[in-house]
Amino acid sequence: MTVSDDEQIDERELWRIAWSKWDEQGFYLTNMKTGATEKTTEHPNEPLTHLQFSPDGMYVAGLSTGDARVWVWDAETCQLRHVLVGHTDTVAQFRFDRDSNVLVTGGHDCEVRVWNLENGSLMRTLETDHPVDGIAIGFEGRIAAS
Repeated sequence: MTVSDDEQIDERELWRIAWSKWDEQGFYLTNMKTGATEKTTEHPNEPLTHLQFSPDGMYVAGLSTGDARVWVWDAETCQLRHVLVGHTDTVAQFRFDRDSNVLVTGGHDCEVRVWNLENGSLMRTLETDHPVDGIAIGFEGRIAAS
């Protein structure tokens, strides 16, 4: 990857970008200061459609269209940390809590699941009346799902 306008990059806090290609599996992690790019080695069998860094920058989470799993990688090494398995239908959305200790997932199986990111364990399952397409977490830890 070519990095242009080095002065603007050096002035910003943003220095890593996670990105995926529509026709490839896994994702790439690019250091915007150096241009160095790494690719994940463990990933879903389908292209990733949603990627997000945790607030502390330690994790990158991702999901693929139609997948009932959420994948979590170490953002420094691109090594797979967890595959969060439990939903029985497509996971539509996920969000990190502000401390990056918890990931909340919502799926078309009408469930919201709360995951411990230290060990990948399921902490709680909340059942809803409808498929979940959106997740938000308030600063005080409240969860909103739609």
